[in-house]
Amino acid sequence: MKPRRAYDAVVRTRASLTLIEGLGSRIHQTVSPRGAANTPRWRLLALGSAVLDIAKARRLAATDDFELWPRLVLDVADLAVWSFAAHDDTDTSEDSVIPGVALAAEAGARLGPAAFVIPIVNASVAAAIRHARGHRLRLEQFSWQAMGVTGGWMLSVFARRRRTALQREHDVDLRAQLQGAELAGLHDVVMTNEGAIDVLQRATALIDLGGGAPRRRDFAGAFKADVAAAVRSHATYLRDALMVWQTRHNMQPELRRTVSIDLVAEAGTILLDESQVASLHGALDSLTLAGRVHIEPADWLTALRPYGDRDLLVGDVRVALPNGTGERMWTFDAIPTAFLMGIGWTLQPMGDHREGVPFSATAVPLSIGVGATIWSARRVDRDGIASPRVALALSFTSALLYTVASNRTMRHPHTERLISRYPWTLPLQGYELVRSITGPHLEQLDRRIAAAGTAAVIVAGWTLAPRPRSLRALAAELQWTAGTVIGARQLRDAIQQHATEVASLMRQNDERDIAIAYRRGRARANTTIAAAVADARRILNESKAHLDPELFAEARRRLQSAELIMSGR
Repeated sequence: MKPRRAYDAVVRTRASLTLIEGLGSRIHQTVSPRGAANTPRWRLLALGSAVLDIAKARRLAATDDFELWPRLVLDVADLAVWSFAAHDDTDTSEDSVIPGVALAAEAGARLGPAAFVIPIVNASVAAAIRHARGHRLRLEQFSWQAMGVTGGWMLSVFARRRRTALQREHDVDLRAQLQGAELAGLHDVVMTNEGAIDVLQRATALIDLGGGAPRRRDFAGAFKADVAAAVRSHATYLRDALMVWQTRHNMQPELRRTVSIDLVAEAGTILLDESQVASLHGALDSLTLAGRVHIEPADWLTALRPYGDRDLLVGDVRVALPNGTGERMWTFDAIPTAFLMGIGWTLQPMGDHREGVPFSATAVPLSIGVGATIWSARRVDRDGIASPRVALALSFTSALLYTVASNRTMRHPHTERLISRYPWTLPLQGYELVRSITGPHLEQLDRRIAAAGTAAVIVAGWTLAPRPRSLRALAAELQWTAGTVIGARQLRDAIQQHATEVASLMRQNDERDIAIAYRRGRARANTTIAAAVADARRILNESKAHLDPELFAEARRRLQSAELIMSGR
């Protein structure tokens, strides 16, 4: 599996975003009374553009290659066509800019600030065409593509920051796991070759008895004690954990509940980490135990694997002791980017080229959006996720306040042809972005309340809209909101898929490294024991002249026996 890149989630949703922005523009161009496709010929061309959008999306779904220049040429060509369709006004010319947002967003994710060249190129082409037609270039319209660049860029930045933070934490965990796995391998060899070590000790004892060498240390006892002490400094033996619990349990005054643990002997040296010990003690406390209690591993193979699960059978009850290290969630929360995009949507209607919503009406919702962006970014950096309920509450409050204030204060509620404008549908997209991202983290009741929030904003916006009101114009604006929901959900799922793949890749690498560390521990133990055997054989040969022949023969036999035990023969 190839390494996952910070912008992979954006790449996976680019086909959907291309459809949403492209088809959304065609719908708006033909359905909205403010659209540029207001004649049969231009409606037919809009249909042709929609077919091209679908073809582009199919191509993008089939590969993850960037293909920047071919896509930029197609977007510029589309912009040129619809710049010819537009009149010298804001309403009919704005839709020509939107299809380029998908490429701008992906470029922002891949290239960072360098991607701002895309809206610059598009604006230059539009300027040339509109100048030739005697129309004014409305440069502020290209803020949509600039928002796309910023959104993609920020998604990559937040993903990269989260990945780096998790990697640091993971590396600390892994170092501890590798050390523990090496000690486990060392300990496993010592336990497996305990008989060989004891035979080796008895062979060296004969040499000592012969008086031909200085008194040697207790190799077997000291070596095994050193290994046990090293292992206990990083883990707890199952036998030790059970004895601690039994001693505490049996201190209670009710003698009828006294417990005598019968642990399968071979399971005593199974290693538990701190969290597994706590889980074991908690599970035993919750059971009504008395008398002799038989305990054994539920799965020997898994229980003996370094950092495997340590599930036990306590009588007939299975006690789950999963790998205490746990698995970090490599996902990142897109909420800060959602709030950042919401800020852009809130600012758009302030210009005189649009609804002219005054700053006095925008200030409070904008302040909430800025504060929410900072708050969520800090939470994501620290905890990996921002509170979904708080995020929803902030986004809903901002959208509703803006809806009320903008309807009452906007200077241009209608176009020159008296077609309704609905500035509040833009912050509503920000709320829908937050609602879609937080959905999986909410209870069903919370999701219903959040959906009711959407309905509340729409009802308030329609009720407070200045007359005359155009339902057709509202429907054309709300289709963008529907597209936002679809795109946000796909982005959310892509982020989760990206996280799953990263976690899988890390797990594979960790298991490989842990297996290597385990084998390294075994090799250390085998080398130590083999060196002790070689040392004992050397001393035996050097002491041959001072030893009784029978003692020499017996010592040599014991050394050979130790070597046979170690070789498994």
